[in-house]
Amino acid sequence: MPRKWSAVVFLLAGVGCGTPARVGGDPDSGLGVAPRCNSGVECGPSQRCVEGACLAAEDAIDAGFFCTLDQDCSKGLVCLRSRGECVAPPPEGDSGVPPTVACTPGVEMSCGQSKLGECRLGVIRCEADDAGVFALTSCQGAVEGSAEACDGRDNDCDGLSDEGLGDLSCGVGACARTVPACTQGATATCTPGTPVAETCNGVDDDCNGSIDEGLPTVTCGTGACARSQPSCVGGVAQACTPGPSAAETCNSRDDDCNGVVDDGMPALSCGVGACARSVSSCVGGQAQQCVPGLPSAESCNGQDDDCNGQVDEGLGLLSCGVGVCARTVSACVSGTAQLCTPGTPAAETCNGLDDDCDGLVDDGFGSASCGLGACARTVPACLSGMAQTCAPGAPSAEVCNGLDDDCDGQTDEGQPTTTCGQGICLRSVASCVGGVPQACVPGAAQAETCDGQDDDCDGQTDEGCNCLNGQTRSCYSGPAGTQGVGRCQAGTQLCATGQWGACMNELLPSTEGCNGLDDDCDGQTDEALGNLSCGQGACARTVAACVGGASQVCTPGAPVLEVCNGSDDDCDGLVDDNLGTLSCGVGACGRTVAACVGGVAQTCTPGAPGTEVCDGADNDCDGQTDEALGNLSCGQGACARTVAACVSGVAQTCSPGNPTAEICDGVDNDCDGTVDDGFGNVTCGQGVCQRTVASCVSGMAQSCTPGSPSAESCNSQDDDCDGTVDDGTCAPTSTCPANQTVNPNTSVTLTTSATSSVGRPLSCAWSVVSRPATSSGTFSAPTNCAQSTYLADVVGAHVLRFTVTDSLGVSSSCQVTITVQPLGDLWVELTWNQPNDMDLHFLHPSGGNRRQAASWSASPWDCYWLNPNPSWDAAGTADDPSLDLDDITGTGPENTRINVPATAHTYAIGVHMFSWAASPTPVVATVRVYCAGQLKATRTRSFSTVKEFWVVGVVDFAGAGSAGCFFTPDGHTMQKP
Repeated sequence: MPRKWSAVVFLLAGVGCGTPARVGGDPDSGLGVAPRCNSGVECGPSQRCVEGACLAAEDAIDAGFFCTLDQDCSKGLVCLRSRGECVAPPPEGDSGVPPTVACTPGVEMSCGQSKLGECRLGVIRCEADDAGVFALTSCQGAVEGSAEACDGRDNDCDGLSDEGLGDLSCGVGACARTVPACTQGATATCTPGTPVAETCNGVDDDCNGSIDEGLPTVTCGTGACARSQPSCVGGVAQACTPGPSAAETCNSRDDDCNGVVDDGMPALSCGVGACARSVSSCVGGQAQQCVPGLPSAESCNGQDDDCNGQVDEGLGLLSCGVGVCARTVSACVSGTAQLCTPGTPAAETCNGLDDDCDGLVDDGFGSASCGLGACARTVPACLSGMAQTCAPGAPSAEVCNGLDDDCDGQTDEGQPTTTCGQGICLRSVASCVGGVPQACVPGAAQAETCDGQDDDCDGQTDEGCNCLNGQTRSCYSGPAGTQGVGRCQAGTQLCATGQWGACMNELLPSTEGCNGLDDDCDGQTDEALGNLSCGQGACARTVAACVGGASQVCTPGAPVLEVCNGSDDDCDGLVDDNLGTLSCGVGACGRTVAACVGGVAQTCTPGAPGTEVCDGADNDCDGQTDEALGNLSCGQGACARTVAACVSGVAQTCSPGNPTAEICDGVDNDCDGTVDDGFGNVTCGQGVCQRTVASCVSGMAQSCTPGSPSAESCNSQDDDCDGTVDDGTCAPTSTCPANQTVNPNTSVTLTTSATSSVGRPLSCAWSVVSRPATSSGTFSAPTNCAQSTYLADVVGAHVLRFTVTDSLGVSSSCQVTITVQPLGDLWVELTWNQPNDMDLHFLHPSGGNRRQAASWSASPWDCYWLNPNPSWDAAGTADDPSLDLDDITGTGPENTRINVPATAHTYAIGVHMFSWAASPTPVVATVRVYCAGQLKATRTRSFSTVKEFWVVGVVDFAGAGSAGCFFTPDGHTMQKP
């Protein structure tokens, strides 16, 4: 491979020297115009094609065109990184050292590390030495590079500034930052990132050196099942599992976690009768006592009111009825107030008893009478229960007294008549009427009527009469000079009772009316009829009552809006009405006065404010009701409540809230005066890293951070905090036997050793690491430290572990593999998963049709437990089957082996559920077929009934080895007794 030049590259100074060409230069400027190019092939020696122009290499470098990698160069060129120039690679075998050349005097060549960065090229000249021989001098004037420093310069002249100065790191967690140690010639400062709120992501988001700390807890469950746990563990969000519930007890907790506190508590009963009480045995988490009620006076209600165990006692008797009907009964019977029903009355008899029960004795017999008038006598018909007899009185002379004095049956008979008066007043009366002596009173006198009688009873007739009754005459009683004037005219008088009567039908002067007539007979018509007035207030009007004999109508004026002026402007009869009221003040200071009084507009003056009290009124007249009456506070913790002392005029009471289960939130949830109590501690880590912190601090669930582990040392401690003490330091030594290969059902002896370098007591245990799924091999002494045996039952690898553990729990283990190889060229193995008696059958074709139950168990063609070693086919035993093991009560294995199977025919395999043990169903059987030591087939089937027979399949051993063995599954099932 061509090597890249690493030494000085020499350029002949005479080639391409002079004024450097410039791409697109002005020909008049004195600068040459560089030839155009597409590649370096078109340019002259020591020139480069740069951006379409041929430039001298020096010019190209001066112009800033250089390379840092070979990829920067055209095909076939490599980058001379010390100069940043693309050059042809040196020929194979070239050492990279410039060859010794004969020089021409005056020739100069560039030398040095580079023209990049701080480096400068020197000059090698062709000069004569002391002997006069011209040779190239050493490099003169070159400036070499130095170690890179942070100054914005290319100190090591590689075309790069401030490179390789490393990085600065700062911050922790998500704030960790790494920046170049030097940027643009200045030493950089590393600024950590901005922390953010911690989230559950396994990252230190808030950059405090701790991961996923301070995240809230997750809570679940209710009551005593409520749980609170960190919401994040190991960067994984956690689910909350409620705690187990318990039987409810009286403790203000929801023990059975059904959301109800102290539910299902039994009731307590006490007292008898009306004092009997039944209360809940638990209120507010406190066990209750039953207090009987207070007894009261017994009443008739079927209850034991006085709580003495007796009902309705001492309520006395009721009495009713009089006489022989009188009765007395108990006032209360069986809780029902009784009525007293009197006896039935009978007819009264004269016997000294109240027979008819009316409260009177011997009543209703009346009396016995005898005699007339003043001689009449009456006695009770019955007195003191004895019948009585009546005797009449003695008669006397009759007098006017209303009595029959002479007892003849007549009263006041034989009395005289009395007469009095004269004229029409004459009267005559009896001297005795109704037993009362009478006086004679004359009739009433009347006015004398000139009718021929003494009407006035003075003994004279018609005295003082002026005329005869019935006579008439003209009459006029009006003022003189008015008769015959206007409407006035004479009337007529009639004589009655000797006297002229009133003048009838005369027309006398009358009050003048509006009718066009001279009513007052003064010779004038309709005069002095006055005026008519109507309306009221400002609407009042007055007009002449009569004009031209016609009565006039008075029309009131139109009302106007009432104003406060002492007038009835709206003509409703009321002065200054409906002008409303003026209101001022608020609350209790509110006042309302009439807007106008006596025609004068009024002003409203508020009342004086008082002190605000809780009555729904604005007592202090500030527009607010019941304000600034303060609050009432009660309870503590989460139960603390504050209510206004007054609401809607009603004084309030403060009721504390109900306590709840305590949670970690900085609040006294259960209101016992202690915040976040009862959360205990949380422990984390193990070994010397174990730490214990309070579960809740200042309302925040705490995370437990284990201590830092250290290297484990043999000191009876778990220094590396992996849960094992002194692991890897003073662990015991365990030694296992070598691996073995055995035949199936071989009991393998396992000889071991166990020692402790520090003399700790040791315990040992054998365990199975892995083995065939159907194996049930066991250890004879699984905890013996020196020796045990293991039954390697089924074919396959049995990996066993021997573990030695010292008294501190430090363990060491070793393993041994027991490989079980099948015997013979054909090996059939049966196992099953539940203890039962299953049988493996192996049938020669001479036994008959394998799908017929009678073919199986036919001797000698079925090899099974009753025919374990039959002789088949050729002489000798090499081709004979052998049932090596028959398991009656376990799970197998059973196996049939043929060392050299016949190739002339096939063999059938069957499995029989011989008997059914008391085990769960189904029973799964597994059959494995091995040919020349290789597993050829595995078949499984579930058995659910006894005497079921499974035809597994057919084996055809047609040739040597496993490749010549073929298995064809059958799967037929049937019942076989």
